[in-house]
Amino acid sequence: MNDYSVPVVEREKTMIIVEGKHEKTTLMMTILACFPELDINYDDVEVFGTNIYNLYDAIENEYESKWYEEETDINLPLLISRMKGINPPLSKRRYKNIILVFDYEHHDVKYSDEKIYRMQDHFDSATDDGILYINYPMIESYMNITSFDDRGFYESSIPVTLNPGKKYKDYVDANSVVKEYFDALVDLKEALHRNKKSLSDNELLTILQEMIMISPKEVQDEVTRILGNFGYLDDKILNVYYALLTIRDKRLSIESEELLGDKIREILTYIVDLNIKKANYLCRGTECNGDLKEIYYELDWLKVLEKQNKDSSDQESGIIWVLCSFMTFIAQYKFYWRKDS
Repeated sequence: MNDYSVPVVEREKTMIIVEGKHEKTTLMMTILACFPELDINYDDVEVFGTNIYNLYDAIENEYESKWYEEETDINLPLLISRMKGINPPLSKRRYKNIILVFDYEHHDVKYSDEKIYRMQDHFDSATDDGILYINYPMIESYMNITSFDDRGFYESSIPVTLNPGKKYKDYVDANSVVKEYFDALVDLKEALHRNKKSLSDNELLTILQEMIMISPKEVQDEVTRILGNFGYLDDKILNVYYALLTIRDKRLSIESEELLGDKIREILTYIVDLNIKKANYLCRGTECNGDLKEIYYELDWLKVLEKQNKDSSDQESGIIWVLCSFMTFIAQYKFYWRKDS
């Protein structure tokens, strides 16, 4: 009888596979700073670096052409490890949840109704092979809010002829009423990094989480304490202090007693709720009536995709409904709904 045992691997982590750097360095950094309850390690956000159709091809090359029909188990952490040369390779056994975040990419030469349908259909469970959140037309849709009027977002769409993606990004930049809140956190992060370049991403995130929750009455003392704990020099602490004041008082004009973190979290919550309502609108053709939590758990992402495919099929007059499916992932966590209690 041998006396060794196989080590138990605790599946506690959440892996988030994103298409590009913006999703990780701007969006996920902001989300994790404002929602520490998510308990997601920033290092477990993996940038894939290319689009969903290339991921489809990679899956087909690895698991052969019948992977979808045969309902093959897809080991995305291992597949991505091989593609990116990650050694030791990432293990699927280490992750309790796997989340995929990709753009619709209707204009891409590899676009295919069948391929994207297969991806959405197969990746439908975070605790299995993963859950896919497709963003329409692309990830920047989380900022495509031009007023704080729900009706305007319900009806927001873009023509399929609006490409390449830079045109859509430029439109969002010029018209978004929420972009300034994301820019504010980017500016604060850059100020922190500029004044101490040796910080790791996780250290930056920890500092951001603390700094955005500083009471307006204690800004200087708290900035000094927090940054002192991370080895900032006195003159660098002062630089960051003034950067924070500029963001609070000039960029965002936050009320004197309001915490920066509470304000950005409020904006994020609004975006999450709005995209849940929009997804429901695309599924059912009606506005939300009833409990939003129940509506969320009844969302059918395949129906959303089918609606998008149908309405964007005409290459001249087709439209793509603006929707950031990914933002709704936060609503999977129980803490999120305590806001309504």
